[in-house]
Amino acid sequence: MVFDDFKELSGVALQNIRMFHKKNERTGDLLFTHKGLSGPLSIAMGEFVARFPEDKFYLDFYPELNEDELFEKLWQDNKFLSGKITEKFL
Repeated sequence: MVFDDFKELSGVALQNIRMFHKKNERTGDLLFTHKGLSGPLSIAMGEFVARFPEDKFYLDFYPELNEDELFEKLWQDNKFLSGKITEKFL
């Protein structure tokens, strides 16, 4: 999967990420590269991305949290994302 917007995240590796779309989902490790996404999760979902190229696929960086828990975690410390994500995505 190739995305120009991810160049600044090249080299960032994340664990326990959920990737999903309408009918399929997987959880695993994900690596951002200078050309997009790689790693076991990306490879596992690659079949579905190829079969449904017009569909949107989503990443859940905290699959263990429900929506309320996620917002609580973000509001507890307003610097929660500081230094963890490029300004382009904030």
